[in-house]
Amino acid sequence: MRYFERGTRELSVYRLRQELEYFLAHSPRQPAPPGPLIVIADAFYARVAKKRLTVYLSLLRPVHGTEAVILPPTIREGAESYAGWRVHFAMLPPPIDKRLVAAVCDGRTGLVALVRERGLIVQRCHFHLIARLQIKRSKRRGSRHYAEGVRLYHLLKIARTAPAPAARVARDELGIEAHRAPRGLRTVLSGFVLNYADYRAYRRYPSLKLPITTGSAESLISSVRELLRQLRGVRTCAALERWVRAYLKYRRTIRCNSQQN
Repeated sequence: MRYFERGTRELSVYRLRQELEYFLAHSPRQPAPPGPLIVIADAFYARVAKKRLTVYLSLLRPVHGTEAVILPPTIREGAESYAGWRVHFAMLPPPIDKRLVAAVCDGRTGLVALVRERGLIVQRCHFHLIARLQIKRSKRRGSRHYAEGVRLYHLLKIARTAPAPAARVARDELGIEAHRAPRGLRTVLSGFVLNYADYRAYRRYPSLKLPITTGSAESLISSVRELLRQLRGVRTCAALERWVRAYLKYRRTIRCNSQQN
């Protein structure tokens, strides 16, 4: 589609709408990769016509590859939820659904619950975990809790990435820290200790070559937001859905590398 290729503003609104609808109706969709698949899932919010909408996105990456296919989005009114993710995953054709072996996600309760129901391996995003810790205890020099932030970050890194014996020791130390931490920090640390295994799925299942972040989905979301900014927003929910669907269909794939142990 010309708008995505050149960002041209020479087209009239009528002509642009025609091209958009033709592209959606007639352009082929990228087929799913062969073999066992990993799903990378994330969502973002958009406000249109005074309504809060959630756009559910997912990527399919083959176990033995680094190019993930972008699936059609699901857009629903309201906050991100289990029900929303259930609708989104229900769109997968059975032959593809049966080839899913693992999911990479940010740890949202509804999404994790759905993934577990489907019997998939869960790999929680390391970036989201680190970001939550940074909010509570920054390791930026000069910050109020600098020394504590550096120490906790170091323990968290060992617990996430080191071989099992050292990782378990670091996990137990973080559990002790959680008991004496103030409420917000305690939530971050105890949440990691409780879901420790999910952060280390990439080490427990090295043959799957799991990514340890949802970075590819986050990058895609950033590009969608930039598109909406260039469009100066959209006025209706239907327009939002058309533009997001068309853009994702145009992009087709995105690189999604695995963690190198």
